[in-house]
Amino acid sequence: MKDKIKGDRRRSSERVPMRADRPVYLEINLDGNSVAVLVENLSCDGASLIYPEDSPSLQQGSHLTECTLNLAGTGDVKVTPIVRWRVWPKVGVQFDKIGGDSRNQIARFLESK
Repeated sequence: MKDKIKGDRRRSSERVPMRADRPVYLEINLDGNSVAVLVENLSCDGASLIYPEDSPSLQQGSHLTECTLNLAGTGDVKVTPIVRWRVWPKVGVQFDKIGGDSRNQIARFLESK
């Protein structure tokens, strides 16, 4: 495994691809509209989303508030994502200040995959 370089912006945990038969969504308010954005892959620290539409709310560095991560019928987790990158049609987010209970719920979900 590569040594982590000081200042390296790579994610701290590997993301797990989501299965088509158990889709995960991030419910978010974008530009005044409530939308469910498909999660392509997920970790306890963040996610890669599929959102092909342009939105001023999804620019690098944007903080998204009052979001709900729907874990394929196994429960919901409140998260506050920060947009880290956007390359059409994908958006990479990091969960900011995620609590231990929420992190554990995501971890249990990922272990069940």
